Amino acid sequence: MVTHTTIQKYKQNYFALCLTGLFGCKWHRYKQSRRYSKKADIAWFAVLLLSFLFITFWFYYWLITENDSNSFDWFLYSKTKVWIPWYLIIIILTSLSFGYLAFLMLLAMCHIVIGHQIYMHHCHRALVVTIVVVGVIVAIALGVMGKADFTRMMEVLTLDLSFQITGPWLHIGAVVLMTGMSWIVAEQWMYWNKTGLKIFWLLVYIVVMVGLYIVPVFIQSPCIGDSSTLPDKPMVMAHRGAAAISPENTLRAFRRSADFGVLGFESDVRVSRDGVPFLMHDKTLRRTTNVAEVFPDRKDELAENFTISELEQLNAGAWFMKQNPFHTVSSLSESTKELYTNQTIPTLLQLCTLARLLNKTVMFDLRVESEDHPYYNTSVNVTVDAIMKSKIQPSMVWWLSNTTNNTQYPADFTTVYPIKGKSPSVEHLQKEGIHRVNSQYVLTQEEISTYASHNISSNVYVVDSPWLFSLFWCMGTASVTTNMCHVFAQMDRPSWYISPQSYLIIWVLTDVISAILVITFFIIQRIQKGGQEFTPETLHLQNPRARRLDSQGRVMKEKLLYTDEIELGIDPDSRPEDIPEPDCAQNGSSRHSGSGEYFSSEAENERNEVASSEVRPVMSTFTT
Repeated sequence: MVTHTTIQKYKQNYFALCLTGLFGCKWHRYKQSRRYSKKADIAWFAVLLLSFLFITFWFYYWLITENDSNSFDWFLYSKTKVWIPWYLIIIILTSLSFGYLAFLMLLAMCHIVIGHQIYMHHCHRALVVTIVVVGVIVAIALGVMGKADFTRMMEVLTLDLSFQITGPWLHIGAVVLMTGMSWIVAEQWMYWNKTGLKIFWLLVYIVVMVGLYIVPVFIQSPCIGDSSTLPDKPMVMAHRGAAAISPENTLRAFRRSADFGVLGFESDVRVSRDGVPFLMHDKTLRRTTNVAEVFPDRKDELAENFTISELEQLNAGAWFMKQNPFHTVSSLSESTKELYTNQTIPTLLQLCTLARLLNKTVMFDLRVESEDHPYYNTSVNVTVDAIMKSKIQPSMVWWLSNTTNNTQYPADFTTVYPIKGKSPSVEHLQKEGIHRVNSQYVLTQEEISTYASHNISSNVYVVDSPWLFSLFWCMGTASVTTNMCHVFAQMDRPSWYISPQSYLIIWVLTDVISAILVITFFIIQRIQKGGQEFTPETLHLQNPRARRLDSQGRVMKEKLLYTDEIELGIDPDSRPEDIPEPDCAQNGSSRHSGSGEYFSSEAENERNEVASSEVRPVMSTFTT
């Protein structure tokens, strides 16, 4: 009769099993290894690290450029003629990629901590490479578009501005992260036996940490200042109305923006074929009207080629409910949705009349695309006539124009100088009688302050993110143009504003605590591992974490040993040399037998190979 008895009982480390399984698809203990990682594994870990750094920056970039998400979608629409929420798609894919690579990095770092080889499965390798390649292709494509399109250049400028408001907190986060990593760095540094190599990498680490500690010296943020010097909150110009929560350039959108206390309305004016100024941003009517249904053969014609009677036949609100450009439709009531669905294209006369009744300013840019337009040379005249018919105060009209001495409209209109490139000098603006400038984030805090000191107000467009609004608030700009007037109306203070003394205290405390912890970690590792010799075979045995055992055990392996007789009750921790030699001549066998219990050579090797397993030898008998 054959009796099966377990000779080895292991306490399974489920944490390590999950790590190796998820990272390298090694779900069995015998596949795990605590020897040094192979060069190929180290190379792939380096690829993973660089990929993670790339995707982290890429993720940050898309979070910051959320301010221009609508402009980005509109730009791609102008190229493809199909409205797709490209920004939403990209930010979702980037978020998933960032989360995936962050998870892989966490698994890899845990491998290093517990002493396992950092073997990454081929599927993970393929996905990492795919993510990086796709990211690089998209980055190159954006770079090409950025050279040809001003909007993309503004997104790069937005990224630069973001560090003025996120820089101080990114520095603190980086210090905390590197301080936590110093425990692993100190541990790995102690494992190296070559003195020259240890000194080199120690110096590199010191340089990195010291450089990180002094980063705030180079951080210039307008949000660091005395509370008494915080500028007044910028006034808000409604960009095509409350465009984030209502159809742009409709009377309902402008009425809705007035509910949030805006300074005025901003729009774009074109002149119809029969000489009536109307509101429309795009060159064509395709995006914001149902022109493809009413005039299918003219859907790509210039908007100014339509007469006012033809324009009045179009629906200017249904597109908003369908495309949901700012993802706000779900927050609207059913009655509001129905109201928005039945909007028409307003004229400039209607807008100015509404502004007069609500005591709001009107800022607009007159656009006439075609030189063949019958009112190309008289567009200013018909525009002035429409404004005067509304009986609005001329000073409440802000006219965006590059020509400051144009005598075709009344001198008491407020002329706004549009900055598209290098900022003009104060002398030039004063010479032309300009008291307002309109800029797309190219103004610096110094320029804003200089203009303000000479009674020249600055308006910045388009500001849709709270962080960017906070930044220009701290800079002291007089007003901003935004789609998010409903959001900014609820802001009483910038996202953050701190005194120089308080920030200095936070900076110094963060660096000092970090330095103390880093030194402490190195001292602890030196005490624990000082004087030890590390080899690939013994590294895991000398790691205290490698010897930790889980509280519960399970059977890992069974073997059959054939003996003639066995005596029970033998100490399970008996060594092989303590077991009595059997009388081979008596039973004519070279097999071990007698009142002993022993380890097989394979079990002994298993015990030396896996530090996290507890070996309990038990005899397996074969009885005749």
